[in-house]
Order: sequence, then C-alpha cells, then structure tokens
Amino acid sequence: MEAGWDRAHQRWIESSIASMNRLKGPTFRLAFGRVDVVVRRWLAIDCTKMAAYYSTGATEIFLDPRCAEDELQFRTLTQHELGHFMGMMHICRTPHERAICSTVGFGEAMMNPNTVLETMFDINGRDFTHRTPYEPTWLDQQEFLRATRARIR
Repeated sequence: MEAGWDRAHQRWIESSIASMNRLKGPTFRLAFGRVDVVVRRWLAIDCTKMAAYYSTGATEIFLDPRCAEDELQFRTLTQHELGHFMGMMHICRTPHERAICSTVGFGEAMMNPNTVLETMFDINGRDFTHRTPYEPTWLDQQEFLRATRARIR
C-alpha cells in the first residue's frame, strides 16, 4: 500500500476502480508490482486550486487525501483523474464555464472541471448545493467514446 494511505483510502480507490470499469472501456485493477497507472499520495499546497492531478502521457495520478471532504469526493477525484488518463476532457456544466470543454454537451458529470461541494445560487437568489456525481454519467460515457474514437484515428 502506498505510504500515507490508510485502509479507508484503499477501499475508496478499489470502489472508484469498480465504478470506472462500468464505462465498458479498459479494465482497471489495483495491483502491487508492475502496473500501467499508479495512484500516488501527494501533498497539495492549496486544496482550493489543485487536489489531484494527472499529466498527459504520464503513468501516475496524484491525489491529496486531505483535500477530499469525504469518501464520495475522494472517489470522484480518483475517477476524474483516471478519466484524464484515458484521454477524457472536462465536461462543463454550462456553456459559460471558463474551461476547455468537451464537445459532448453540458451538465453534471464525473469529468466536471470542479469536483468540490459547492453552494451556488439560482437566478432567483435561492441557494442550492450540488456535488459532482461520483458515478460515471451518460455524458461521461459519451466523452469516453469521443476520446476512444480520437485515439483510434
């Protein structure tokens, strides 16, 4: 087990991998020894800016468990970075979001650019809380298919 993880983090990563396998794409597995992608503990300087990251072409995903408020957010961060590993882009919630967005559409998705729990306000000033889904959505499936087709060409 990676230094700095506890048994709960191990279970959460295993649960995240099971969710990602529902994309009907590559099969992820937790392995000890030679692996294709490694999830490592990382200490973020500022959790509001970056709680996890993956660099294109790398074989490592970095997560800071201190930046996750709970199991669901930790699982979302893990799955989100595994999505980037597979070539998936961010799926923006609205066309007005300031991020480079996938062309598959807008809405709630595991691949939303921001995975934190947020309080937002609707046009009437009422607040509502939303959280990025930790299970892949229809939009995530479409983005996975888009990324896969792009790699095959």
